[in-house]
Amino acid sequence: MPLPLAAALAVLAGAAAWAAFDRGLAAYMEGDFKTAFAEMKEAAEAGDPTAANNLGVLLSTGRGTDPDPEAAVDWYRKAAAKGDDEAQFNLGVAYEQGQGVPQDYATAAKWYRLAAEKGNASAQYNLGTLVFRNLGVPYDPKEALKWYRAAAAKGDVPALKSLGDMLGRGDEVPQDLAGSAAAYRKAAEAGDAEAQRALFFEAFPELLNKRILLYLGRIHEKKGCDLLVEAFSQYLLETPTPPSLHLVMAGPGDNDFRRKVEGIAERLEIASRITWTGMLTGDLKWGAFHAAEAFVLPSHQENFGIVVAEALACVVPVLISDKVNIWREIKQDNAGLIEADDLPGTRNLLRRWGILGQAERRTMRDNAKACFDNRFGVRRGAESLRDVLTTCVRKS
Repeated sequence: MPLPLAAALAVLAGAAAWAAFDRGLAAYMEGDFKTAFAEMKEAAEAGDPTAANNLGVLLSTGRGTDPDPEAAVDWYRKAAAKGDDEAQFNLGVAYEQGQGVPQDYATAAKWYRLAAEKGNASAQYNLGTLVFRNLGVPYDPKEALKWYRAAAAKGDVPALKSLGDMLGRGDEVPQDLAGSAAAYRKAAEAGDAEAQRALFFEAFPELLNKRILLYLGRIHEKKGCDLLVEAFSQYLLETPTPPSLHLVMAGPGDNDFRRKVEGIAERLEIASRITWTGMLTGDLKWGAFHAAEAFVLPSHQENFGIVVAEALACVVPVLISDKVNIWREIKQDNAGLIEADDLPGTRNLLRRWGILGQAERRTMRDNAKACFDNRFGVRRGAESLRDVLTTCVRKS
C-alpha cells in the first residue's frame, strides 16, 4: 500500500537530512569547517537533533562561521528538547560557564542531570562536581561519589581522578586507599599526566615535594652518568641550593658501573640527594618525566636520543651534551641547554639551569612542547628519524 503523501515527504526529508549530515561530518573530518557548517545547518533545519547539536558546537567554537554563543544555545535547546544527551550536556556547560546565557548553576545542574541519567559520562562528572562544590545544588558527597563512580566506570579520566581524590581523602565517605590507587592507575593508563605523576610519587613517596632533575636511561659510562653525579656534587658545593633539589637516576645498567657511580656519590657525601629507581616503564616512566623540572643527559654519543624527545613531549626542558644528535634542534628552539660532554660542561648545564628565572623556565617548557610537536611528532618524527639515520649511514 503506498505511503500517504505526508509520510512519503517526511521520509524524503529525513533522507535528505541524513545525506546532509553525512556530507557535513565528512567535511568536518577533512577540516573544511565552512562546508561542514552549511551541511549541518541544512540537516539541523530539517529536524535532525544530532546535526542541531553539532551546529551549536560550530557556532560556539567559531568553526566555519563567526562565533555566536547565543545562536549555539538556541540549537542546543532544539536538540535537547528531542532528548539528545550531548546537547543537554552542552546546555549545562553553557549555563555553568555563562556562554550565550547568564551563568546559572542550578539550570546547569538540571541539564547535566538529564544527560547524566541517560548515561552521558561527561555530564555525570560535571554534575558530581557541582554537587560536591555546592554550586546550584545541595552539597552531598555521597551523591557526588555516585556520579563520579558512574562516569569513571565509562573511563572518564577527570572522574577517575576525582574518584581517586575522594576515596583517598575520605571526604565524608569511607576512605578506600586501594580504590583510590586503582582509580588513579586507570587514569594513568589512559595517558593522564597528573595521574601518572601521582603514581610515580606513590611508588617513590620520599620524592614528593622534591625539585627533581631526572636522568632516565641505561646506567652506563657512555651516557655520562659518572659525570652527572660529580657535576651535581660540584654544583651543590658552589651554588646555594634548596635541600629539595634532588637527582633521580632511573634506568637499568651494569651493576659494577652503578656501584662505582654510587661510590662516587658516597665519597662526595651527596648520596642522600640522589635516588636510584632502577628501570622504569609504562606509567611510572611517564610519571617520572611529569614529576621532573628538567631532564639531564650528558651523553658521550647518542644517534637520535629518543628519551630526549620523550622528555620534550612531557613538556620538560632538556639539559644535554652536544654529542646528542638532535642538540642543534633543541638549541634552535630554545627547548633546553647544550654544553660539552665533560665535567665542566655538565656542571655548566646545572649552573645555567639553576640561574634561570621562573618566567624563563616557563618559556622553555612551552618551547619544549612546541619543539616536540613541530619536529618529533608522528609525521615530523618519521622525517627526522630518516634524516638522522641517513646521516649516520654516511658517517659509517
